[in-house]
Amino acid sequence: MRDRIRLRFPAEVDASGRVTRWRSARDWWLFGINYPWVRNHYGWDIGVDDPPSGPMGPWTSPLQTGGNFVRQVTEDFRFIRDPGHLASPVVRWFLLGDGRTIVDWSATGYPTGIRPRSLARLNSVMSAATGENVFLIWVILDFKFVDHPGQSSNHSDVVTHHGCHHPQGSPPSPPNPALCKQQAFMENVLRPLIRSLRAQDNIVAWDLINEPEWITSDLYPLRVSLGRPLPTSDQMKGFFDAMIRVIREEETVVTRKRHITVGVTQPLPGRPRTLRWIVDWNERAGNWQIGFYQIHSYFTPSYPSQTFHQDIPDISSLRLNKPVIIGECSFKKELLTGADITNHRIKQLQAVQHLVQRAWNLGYAGCLVWSHYTEDSDLHNLIENESMIPSGSRTEKPVCAALRSFYSSHLSAVNIVK
Repeated sequence: MRDRIRLRFPAEVDASGRVTRWRSARDWWLFGINYPWVRNHYGWDIGVDDPPSGPMGPWTSPLQTGGNFVRQVTEDFRFIRDPGHLASPVVRWFLLGDGRTIVDWSATGYPTGIRPRSLARLNSVMSAATGENVFLIWVILDFKFVDHPGQSSNHSDVVTHHGCHHPQGSPPSPPNPALCKQQAFMENVLRPLIRSLRAQDNIVAWDLINEPEWITSDLYPLRVSLGRPLPTSDQMKGFFDAMIRVIREEETVVTRKRHITVGVTQPLPGRPRTLRWIVDWNERAGNWQIGFYQIHSYFTPSYPSQTFHQDIPDISSLRLNKPVIIGECSFKKELLTGADITNHRIKQLQAVQHLVQRAWNLGYAGCLVWSHYTEDSDLHNLIENESMIPSGSRTEKPVCAALRSFYSSHLSAVNIVK
């Protein structure tokens, strides 16, 4: 099976945790940015031609026409590659999000298929990525798929089987999509998605679900109740297993095998198990489904000094035998007040520079900044309202200029050769 890209892994570290020798200098170090969706339309980008008619829609953006969408994505990929076109950047993109537009749902909550224009739009994205030498990590689901506050349609039952036509906890054997919501999702949504992408180049990994610890009942749920049960960690791991089976079945047809990963928040004293439960699932009985681990870290620079709170742990302290990347990182501007706000840009760039260099020094296999777009008002957004500036009027992304020295110093690590 081809396409299992080798990521950097430390071979030796010193007493401080700094890497002194990598396993192989020819392995790839993932460097790039979270896209993570077009403009400020979370969940509405790939399915944009089919906007919902409910209170959240319809979307009247000029991106509704296919040509505008493709031009926008191509321009953004070129913009992301602005630092001299030196490297092969990695873009992490949320695919289904909370399931609001790409997925068609029956009145009883069964996923029945994919909206018709979505697959063609996905192929347009991949064509743009190939043309600009950009590589993608597709985040298949966000945790808001299970619980999105303010949305009437939460889909925890796809994970838990709650409300399926078969008795709860007893999926039919063989699985029947007409009876089981989870199996309906696998066959009617996930399989056609993977089938449409399986032969594409420039895909690094499938990220199964973004930060699932926030909607797992025995971990760190943001809400206690949805009116239906939240999944347990065992149910979530069973959902992962079902997703991986479909992915591998489809990839085998074209002799491909991309990495599997699950992005979780950085382990902290208040939530120490965010990574460990993924590791335990991956290592059980020789399962080894995960190709690389992934943590998300957000920094708060202290003022007036230049030190940083919440530093990332060195790889040796995590005691893992798989590569680990920083899948999201940025600077928490929203925690600043008063005069500090005026200095946030330089502090933000210093924080990102610090994170990326620390990730390299401490043996991580990559670092992806948050973010190119989110909502325009999102204080993590590194372009700040630039989504509405015509491309001809844009200036170089400051974070790209600030990190040019990193690109040039580590070119052989961040530029993959096909």
